[in-house]
Amino acid sequence: MVQPVSRPSKQVGLIDLLSLVILIIPVSSAISIVRHSGGGILRYLTAGTLGLVLSFLMTWASWKVGKSLYIRGKERPERVRNITGFALFAFQLFWIFVALVGGVKVGRLVADHIAH
Repeated sequence: MVQPVSRPSKQVGLIDLLSLVILIIPVSSAISIVRHSGGGILRYLTAGTLGLVLSFLMTWASWKVGKSLYIRGKERPERVRNITGFALFAFQLFWIFVALVGGVKVGRLVADHIAH
């Protein structure tokens, strides 16, 4: 008789959801700044593209740091793993703030330097 293979579940965790927020925030904040300044199609395209590039870079950097911390802390005691998890959570919250500021800066840059 064939036994079913146990596979790890593909659950979405809090860190994954925070990474999604980091991916969305720069684009939405850059586009909202351009909308507030009354931009044309060129401004929207530039702000959206630059916000998307910024969000991909920030998500990639966050993922790399989180992965390296997770791999290093895997063999550690339970207490150290809990501290590492909390540090990753705080790190993600910091990156959300940086993403918001970066998106606003990109939006301001586009609004100030590209004509209507």
